[in-house]
Amino acid sequence: MRETIFGVGVLAALAAGLAVAVHVRQVPPTPVAQVAVAIAPPAPVQAEAAPTAPREPDLPTIVVQPRIVHEVPNNEASLPVPKVTLKQLDGTVADRVDAIRPPPQRATPVSIAPMPLGGAAQAVGGANLSVAGRTIHLFGVRLPDPRDRCAAGPCDATARAALAARLAGNAAVNCTMPPGQMGEPGYICHDASGTDLGGFLVSGGLALADRTSSFQYITAEDAARTSQRGLWRYR
Repeated sequence: MRETIFGVGVLAALAAGLAVAVHVRQVPPTPVAQVAVAIAPPAPVQAEAAPTAPREPDLPTIVVQPRIVHEVPNNEASLPVPKVTLKQLDGTVADRVDAIRPPPQRATPVSIAPMPLGGAAQAVGGANLSVAGRTIHLFGVRLPDPRDRCAAGPCDATARAALAARLAGNAAVNCTMPPGQMGEPGYICHDASGTDLGGFLVSGGLALADRTSSFQYITAEDAARTSQRGLWRYR
């Protein structure tokens, strides 16, 4: 009997709890309050102030003087006539304009070519010749250094012997002096066969090309050096 009453009570309690749960679930949700949000308009953008132009410096004031106007008289005869005195170069007074003599013209310098030198020649040593009793130096040629030597001994004596042998058959030479030389001038001499005696010595290695006065015999010197003729055999 007690168990029956207890079971009835439990069932009643469960029924009551179910009713409460159902009742709670059926409660309508609480409405959400609406909040009004007021959006303020953006603040107006103020325009930037225009930059102020720099002030120009004060310019100096220049006072312009009034222009002077010279009046020309109507009567030209009243003007004084200036007096002009004409004088010659020697100081004498000329009475007419056409009486003045023009200044004398300066003479134009004329370049005179040096006179050629010719005649019987004789070797007097190294690169020197005696032509018609006058000792001359062969242009563009210089003697070797003292330390140089040739096959027959010193190059100075060897060069003199070579010139003497060259002029033994015909001693006539024709020499010209190149212009524009400084100091003692040299001569370019050709023998009767037309051989340049200066080039003859340089190409044989018996003399050197004088580069301070001319480049005429540089090619002949290079050929003698390449072939080892004369002094170039011992350098």
